[in-house]
Amino acid sequence: MKDTQELIHIRTAARLLDVSKRTVYRLVESGRLKALRPTPHTTRIIKSSVEAIINDPSNF
Repeated sequence: MKDTQELIHIRTAARLLDVSKRTVYRLVESGRLKALRPTPHTTRIIKSSVEAIINDPSNF
């Protein structure tokens, strides 16, 4: 099992999902995407949660 998770920027997640950055934030708020906040003004998305939506659009 991996000790580290790959993190991506909001803009990258939006591009991969073909949605707006605001939609990515909404997906984080609803729990559909997993995110980390390394600083109070920074949000990073866990790439595997984006891949889960891509692989199974019913999660969207």
